[in-house]
Amino acid sequence: LIEAESATWGEKMEPELLFRANTLLSRSVDHFQRLRALSWLEECLGPTVRKICHDPLAPARPESAASVGSAGSEEPHFDFSTSIRSPPSLPANAIDAIPDGPMTTNSLRKLSETMWQNIYRQRHSCPADLRMVLYQIRCKVNERYRSSKSTRPGIQGVGAFVFLRLFCAALNAPQLYGLTPSQPDRSAQRKLLLLSKVLLALASKKVAFDKDKDWELLPLSD
Repeated sequence: LIEAESATWGEKMEPELLFRANTLLSRSVDHFQRLRALSWLEECLGPTVRKICHDPLAPARPESAASVGSAGSEEPHFDFSTSIRSPPSLPANAIDAIPDGPMTTNSLRKLSETMWQNIYRQRHSCPADLRMVLYQIRCKVNERYRSSKSTRPGIQGVGAFVFLRLFCAALNAPQLYGLTPSQPDRSAQRKLLLLSKVLLALASKKVAFDKDKDWELLPLSD
């Protein structure tokens, strides 16, 4: 699938725009991620989602066999430690200190920091078979853009799947990914939407938010 899709990219396709459309490859990887990475997703986003949805006592999803076996795999794999910058050092229970109630700039910043740190902590728990898929995608994108001026195009391609099509999608519809038993209320949905925008900005290394589209997030641009 990656071979077939790479043939359609053409000369003008920028690495930043890869895998944004619903192609056969992107839909296939979407389904594969939802089949194999739900336990990893719970470990990465579950605490933050439950905090926002006022469900702190919801049981965590049990660790999957794929997650347990990933550490000892000798097959080529995608190493998240090279793509996720280290977050600020925070205690593991930092999320518990964030007060409930309306989303303020300060609470949004703290939720974003704790979520980013949790993703960083769980970066090696990505299932081995998903690592292999991401590794193949990364290699093909790097090969296709080896003469491009873009920096780390393979990382950008993989980021489109992991952050845009998995993490952000799960934040916007957590009930479809097993993170909540039902659709969150409108207030929680709004908070999760803001968090997904912050997460995508962090993953894309975006330095500032658009003053027209994301005016609510402008205080976080610093």
